[in-house]
Amino acid sequence: EVGESPLKIAPPMRDIYTRYAPRELQEELLEGKVSKHKEMPQIQFSHEDVHAILTYLYELARRK
Repeated sequence: EVGESPLKIAPPMRDIYTRYAPRELQEELLEGKVSKHKEMPQIQFSHEDVHAILTYLYELARRK
């Protein structure tokens, strides 16, 4: 929960929820868009996965 992201151009996970509108982030996760970072694979999440991810990101942002 502290420190910099290992990938310098990527934001720390604790900042994701506050950097993006939750609805937009939800839609992007459901669409399974390809990451802008070639090191990251394309992954498509279920609705349950997206809910869990957003809940986790929210909790990280709250603890900041």
